[in-house]
Amino acid sequence: MVEPRSTDRRLLRATTRARWRRCRRSTDARYAIADGALPSHPSGDARDVGHRQIWARGQRDERGAATAELVMVIPLLVAVTIGLVWLLSVGAAQIQVVDAARETARAVARGDDSGSAAARGRRVGPAGTQVRVSAGAEEVVASARARVTGPGGIFSWMPGVTVRGEAVAATEATQGEQ
Repeated sequence: MVEPRSTDRRLLRATTRARWRRCRRSTDARYAIADGALPSHPSGDARDVGHRQIWARGQRDERGAATAELVMVIPLLVAVTIGLVWLLSVGAAQIQVVDAARETARAVARGDDSGSAAARGRRVGPAGTQVRVSAGAEEVVASARARVTGPGGIFSWMPGVTVRGEAVAATEATQGEQ
């Protein structure tokens, strides 16, 4: 390797100093360099000092801050969305259970047998619906209930919910009783 001559070294130092001064005098905050921080590259460019570069008047570089905030917020938004969808499924199951009880009570009040009416109610309600019928002289009371499980996955710790519905219907007089 050929050693540079002393005049080359002097010229290199002078060039580096000139660039250093230009950097120090710069009003652009991006190129302000800390006192005592020497450039690691002979070009003296501020980007070459890397982590030693500071910003004028205490300003900080906020590039990437939005990305960091987004990374922190997205899991929270996903969790809230899953929770809201689960609440919607609980509400839909509640409506189905009430419909199952209503359908069962209506069928028994018309004169159908309790077994077929309860089977019809189980078909209308969500999976695993239990239907109970109590028929009196003037009215029929049907109650239904079903269990709605949590969303599962990382939300398996969430408890399931039991939804209930009840319906009352007046018994209808048959043709022979009139």
